[in-house]
Amino acid sequence: MTSAVRILFAIGARLHMPARDVERLSMREIVGWVEFFSPTAADDGVPDVRTLSRAELRAMFHHG
Repeated sequence: MTSAVRILFAIGARLHMPARDVERLSMREIVGWVEFFSPTAADDGVPDVRTLSRAELRAMFHHG
């Protein structure tokens, strides 16, 4: 399994989304989530995604 595939499944697991839905995200969204989950982003004032409701998670990247 390549590192790109591992990242795809890791983001899906954290967001409770199937990998096919993660694949549909834009490159900007993917990069945002990778940066959000990176260890260096721990103290940037962003709320922990595990504390957000499903509706709040969806609203973060809603394209309306």
